[in-house]
Amino acid sequence: MIGLLPAAFTLVIRAWVPESPHWLMSQGRKEEARKALAWALRVQPETLPLPDHAPKQLAGSWFDLFKYPKSVAVSWMASIGATFFVCMAGVLHNEVIGGISMLWLMIVIGDFFYDGGFAVIGPYMAEVWPTRLRTTGMGSAYGFGGIGKIIGPLGLALIVGTSDFVSPKATLDAILPAFTYFTAWLALCGCAFLFFGFETGKQSIAAIDEKLGESEIVDAVPATTGARK
Repeated sequence: MIGLLPAAFTLVIRAWVPESPHWLMSQGRKEEARKALAWALRVQPETLPLPDHAPKQLAGSWFDLFKYPKSVAVSWMASIGATFFVCMAGVLHNEVIGGISMLWLMIVIGDFFYDGGFAVIGPYMAEVWPTRLRTTGMGSAYGFGGIGKIIGPLGLALIVGTSDFVSPKATLDAILPAFTYFTAWLALCGCAFLFFGFETGKQSIAAIDEKLGESEIVDAVPATTGARK
């Protein structure tokens, strides 16, 4: 229940933060887009000009995701790979230096980088998709990554040699092969970025769409007649 309390803050955000100017423009709501951008820039809406044209995005389907194999590969592989955690804890599980368990220390250090890395992976899995498929693509990646919650305990149970696939009890002898198993999944995440990833940083949404070959399926519709300020 305590964990649910911060979720209530999303209602405040929903009431306070305007919609994305880019999305509002795609819906032909140009005046609202100008006000949203002015809110973000902390200037008066009248100081920003209304554009002559508003991009209109075509609706996409699930099947359209597979027209972008690199986006599928990097987002799905990164998601399922990031579901697992590993470090040198498996190798040094019996070592104690200065009264400190290396198993504990390596897990703490590894978790620091894991949490920081996932803070990047989440937004990146959205940025590798064109605008019209961004929500669908990111949702599919998270859904595919959920498979890791099944494969993780199942694979560990097989390594440990137990019939309890839901809550396998690891033995000391199984620690090293178990962490090696998790290492393979995390390596999969690394391979996703190495072989299929592409840079999205410091690029506009329009630039990413163009890189993905979306420019030819985006219609430009005339803006409504009105005074430009």
